[in-house]
Amino acid sequence: MTLVGEDVILPCCLVPPLDAVSKRVAWGRPDLEPRFVHVWHEGQNHLVNQNPSYKGRTSLSIDNLKQGDFSLHLSAVKLSDNGVYRCYFPSQDKTFYVELVVSYISSSKKNKKDQLRRQSMKTQEEFNAWVAVLSPSMELSTRVGNQSEELRLQLEEIEKQREENKRKVKLVEKEIAASEKEKATDKTEGYLREKQSLLDAQWKLEKRKEEVEKQQLNMEKLLLKTEGMMAKMTEMKRTVENQMEVINLSLEEVDSEDGNAHLHRE
Repeated sequence: MTLVGEDVILPCCLVPPLDAVSKRVAWGRPDLEPRFVHVWHEGQNHLVNQNPSYKGRTSLSIDNLKQGDFSLHLSAVKLSDNGVYRCYFPSQDKTFYVELVVSYISSSKKNKKDQLRRQSMKTQEEFNAWVAVLSPSMELSTRVGNQSEELRLQLEEIEKQREENKRKVKLVEKEIAASEKEKATDKTEGYLREKQSLLDAQWKLEKRKEEVEKQQLNMEKLLLKTEGMMAKMTEMKRTVENQMEVINLSLEEVDSEDGNAHLHRE
């Protein structure tokens, strides 16, 4: 949680690190128009379409960019800065999301306590929402993993059939050669038909292998994407948990101050 007027760093970095100084990095907020908060393009800031509310308040570190760290420095935070930010690295088609929670603490203890309680309720709702989202995402990840394993087993079986088919073709070719020496035309024609049938089957197996390999590749991409989404959601859940802890500690401090003041009056 960040207070109004403070500076904040919105984290975003590549793993493994990569020099991104000459690349493009785009920070934005999908709920704004224009949505761009800060854009870095090929070694320099590109702020033509920057949302006016962020003018003069955003920056990226070149030293950090060299290490694949796209973290955005946002100064003089406003209440309107509250929201979900998107960090996009098109070179690797990677997207990261960071939520900024901005708070304004009143000098009045009552207002402060009421505000903290509202924040606590809102944060608890957000936490429950992330828990509700994570559960089906874990199930999806499991299903995708199982399907990927099934495709792997299919490929193993297809490979066995291909090897067996190749062995049969070689045997038939030997029989063809032997029958040709014997000038057994009928036998040769029969073996030729058998060979053609095996070659047709081999072609079908090759096509099936290509299809399954393509399916497996798509499934692996989906699995990586799903795992990436789960990692982001888990991180967001952890962030919300930390926010809840901060808010609860603040509430305890306010209650403690009120208790001490009450004892002092007595």
